[in-house]
Amino acid sequence: WTYGELGDRERRRALHEDVLRRARAQADEGVVALQLDQLAWHALEDGRVEDAFSMLKESLRIYRDLGRRGGIVENLSRFARGLAVAGRAETAARLLSTSEMLREEIGGSVPWVAGLNEETLTTIRTQLDEAALAEAWEHGRALTVDEAVALALDS
Repeated sequence: WTYGELGDRERRRALHEDVLRRARAQADEGVVALQLDQLAWHALEDGRVEDAFSMLKESLRIYRDLGRRGGIVENLSRFARGLAVAGRAETAARLLSTSEMLREEIGGSVPWVAGLNEETLTTIRTQLDEAALAEAWEHGRALTVDEAVALALDS
C-alpha cells in the first residue's frame, strides 16, 4: 500500500505478486484471496479488465468458501467497478448495491472502499438513467450473499 501511495505502482505490484506466490506455497487461502484482489485492482487500473475478472473470480470463490463476508463485500465492490468500466452498468449497480447492503449489515467501513464505490456510482450514472439505476439498486439490495456471488461469478 505504501509504495502505491508513494507513486511506485510497479514495486507495489511486484510485492503483491511475491506475497501471492508465498501464500500459494503455504496454502494460505485467505492471503491468496487478498493478494488476488490487490492484483486485480492493478489490472483494472491498467485497463486489463478480463485479467481483473479472472483474479476477482478466484478470490471471490475463496472468500465464499472461507465464509469471509468482509472479503466478499470488498470483492463485490471491485467487481462492480470492473463491470461499470466494461459498460455493464446494470449488473454493476446490482453488485454495488449488494456490497453496500452487506457492508451496512456487518458494520464495516473502509474509507478507500467508499471512495471506490463513489467513483463506480459516478461511472454507472453516465450509463443508466435514474429510473434504471433505482431499479437495479433495489434488485441488488434484495439479493442474498449467495445470489450476489453467483451474479458476480457469472458476469
